[in-house]
Amino acid sequence: MTQRIQTPHRRVFDFNTSDDGRVTTAEFKKSPGGFIGYWWTTGLNAANQLTLLGEFQIVWADDDEWPDSVAETIYNTHVRALASMASGVTGMVSLTSVFLPDFRASLLTEHLEQHKKIGNYSDEFDGLIGSIAKQYQLAVSLGASTSVEFLASWNEVPVSTIKKRLERARLEGLIPLRRPNGPSSGRDQGD
Repeated sequence: MTQRIQTPHRRVFDFNTSDDGRVTTAEFKKSPGGFIGYWWTTGLNAANQLTLLGEFQIVWADDDEWPDSVAETIYNTHVRALASMASGVTGMVSLTSVFLPDFRASLLTEHLEQHKKIGNYSDEFDGLIGSIAKQYQLAVSLGASTSVEFLASWNEVPVSTIKKRLERARLEGLIPLRRPNGPSSGRDQGD
């Protein structure tokens, strides 16, 4: 039986953890005979970029096990190992286009909050330019269609401030330069 993918769209996550410098969230949905878990892990990669490390869809049989009772086991057994392996890459990874824009905003917000708490970016440690570069990397990897506007709101500064900081980040090599007469490598949305 072929099952159609259900697009997650809730703003509350069923599982959330931060460890080893990575943030993982998951949403669970009931399916015939079991559950589907949508998992997202973000963190710093080997190039010190804050990016999506893994996007997973895991299905398991019901067996009277509700997702919250097996989530930790699934995370420790499967998701954690794959995310750890993905941390070694040096390039940016992007979320697939299956997810809705309003869901991306809640996903991005949750991951920005957690990464700030665990110190993966900060104005004090990274400087204003380095901090906004990491936030932008995460926003782009999670598919934010208006990343500049989102980050302006998130940081409570004008859009022009974010644009100036991003230009400096480009000049410092923290994010890709924009190509003349076209989009930059790595989806520069919103600026």
